[in-house]
Amino acid sequence: MNVRQNVYWSKEVKIITIIVTAILLFAVPNLIKNIGVLSSLALTLIMVTFAVCILNAPLYVTIDKSRFILKKVLGKVVIKHDDITEVDLYASKYGSIRLFGSGGFFGYLGIFSAPPLGKYVAYIGDRKQTFFIKTQKGKTYVFSCKNAVSVVETIKNNTP
Repeated sequence: MNVRQNVYWSKEVKIITIIVTAILLFAVPNLIKNIGVLSSLALTLIMVTFAVCILNAPLYVTIDKSRFILKKVLGKVVIKHDDITEVDLYASKYGSIRLFGSGGFFGYLGIFSAPPLGKYVAYIGDRKQTFFIKTQKGKTYVFSCKNAVSVVETIKNNTP
């Protein structure tokens, strides 16, 4: 039994990503023309931010008989079903506070905090398709993908 669902970007994420990328494409050549200490630092910060965001962008989730896997552009997040203590749909009524990460550039990525979950790691393309997973180690993750309802049900059916 393998289930795979793609992560889709909401219109909001698409717009933020396009606008920020356009700004970066305009800013980088200007920083290169006026290369100085501050320009070099700004250019480095821009390039690192861009790379971190794009490499952590979620692509799809897979569920097999023993694991939940989120595939990113580079790497993956793997959670064994035996390690899952709770999984359910997630719709924050309170809004999340971004502690570190991206608020829409290539998705909602990074460390966030919101009641009732507390601090969590997010890999979200569309906030309307979110679900959370809590692990035995006390970590909480929030993911999104197409058909989040069926993904949550599949995980629940495979979790001891």
